Amino acid sequence: MTYTPSLFRIVNKFHQEVFSGSNLPIGVNRPIDFRVVTLEYDRLLSNYRQEWAERFGRDSDHSHARFLMLFHPTSRSSDIFRSW
Repeated sequence: MTYTPSLFRIVNKFHQEVFSGSNLPIGVNRPIDFRVVTLEYDRLLSNYRQEWAERFGRDSDHSHARFLMLFHPTSRSSDIFRSW
């Protein structure tokens, strides 16, 4: 189980929606309401983050969390995704 393909799909869809204007030099799709599109993808990314935070908390082996604390002493291991 990996989070990367799901994140890539969301970002790729955003790029396709925003940068689909082939008639323009920079490719930005001018007829879209950028605010609406951005808010929609913000919602999708927030849902994605929440889903993976839950999966991490539920499915990960936290028995070695003390080892992680040695490298990240300012954060608790359970807060890895919360601070993201």
